[in-house]
Amino acid sequence: MQVNKLFKLIPFSQPQFPLEIEVAFLRSHESIDLTYTLTGDVNHIHFHTWPNEQNRIKGLWKHTCFEFFICDSQKNYYEFNFSSDNKWNCFYFDAKKDRTIVEYLPLNFIQTNFQNNQLKIQIPFKVLSWPQGFDFTINLSAVIEWQNQILDYFALKHCDTRPNFHHLSSYTPI
Repeated sequence: MQVNKLFKLIPFSQPQFPLEIEVAFLRSHESIDLTYTLTGDVNHIHFHTWPNEQNRIKGLWKHTCFEFFICDSQKNYYEFNFSSDNKWNCFYFDAKKDRTIVEYLPLNFIQTNFQNNQLKIQIPFKVLSWPQGFDFTINLSAVIEWQNQILDYFALKHCDTRPNFHHLSSYTPI
């Protein structure tokens, strides 16, 4: 089954500067491909550069970060975080919300590329421990850090009184 959709992320509150974020989502038999496109006052965005040689970094969400959540029918889900300089992380949450860092994901399985205000990501299904063809819901989000160090939060929808990308009511079926 192939699914190809375009999503527009909604800011939690009025952003510091005019910005739109669209995400192209493509689900094929072998992978999930995401393309985050930033349009607007991108010159005011602070794209943090991580000094660490490692590509897997904790705390990416404290700066400009692009996130993808994928949830199965049992409410178990993965959270992927990506920065513009190819840093990433992945967390697994079981239905009880026990946070577990998914350590078995080698970097070479996840492809990222940031150019011309677009972040392209490819996540092969072999990375996930779920079978191909399963039904799932997703959330797409972004944390934008401006040059003045203010953070703005964008997601498919906001179902909490604060930015909360983990709120399962904000997920959409794919």
